[in-house]
Amino acid sequence: MSGRTRGVAMGKARLLSQLRAKAGVTKAPTPPPSELTLAVVGARFDNPRRKGKPTGNRQSEILMCEPGDPITLEHEPKNEHDQNAIAVYSSRRVQIGYIVADRTVLIHKAWGEAREVRAIFQEPIVGGAAIRVAFDRDPVLPPPRPADHIPEARKMVGGSPDAWDGVDYVPPDE
Repeated sequence: MSGRTRGVAMGKARLLSQLRAKAGVTKAPTPPPSELTLAVVGARFDNPRRKGKPTGNRQSEILMCEPGDPITLEHEPKNEHDQNAIAVYSSRRVQIGYIVADRTVLIHKAWGEAREVRAIFQEPIVGGAAIRVAFDRDPVLPPPRPADHIPEARKMVGGSPDAWDGVDYVPPDE
């Protein structure tokens, strides 16, 4: 986009904003979703040893999870890489990874508003897992995607996280 074109586009946006303001029209804030699918990353890393004992392999644990299994989310304020990190644990209390960093704000905001955050395992994906998170209610698994859309999930755990396009997919209410 050239400088002139960009200037015209910005001028139109400014004019539209001014017209809306004069007419008393404001955009209503978009409410946060009550439920969504989030990526769990970091499956290829080892879990830290506790008291010299192994604490489980993340990729193996993901493969043992079944859709609908309860998931526990825990804030790790002392995480050396990200003070907002949220660790994800299976129903067997084995860490399977972390909520992708740019989505932790949604969970922290809900916790800050004293909302209940519940999560269930959805499916293994490339580079980790997908979990279903709901606010103030039990999460519901979305309808299964067509078989031709889902690569062999059991082979996907070690690949690239960019290869799955369903993260943050919110199916329509029925």
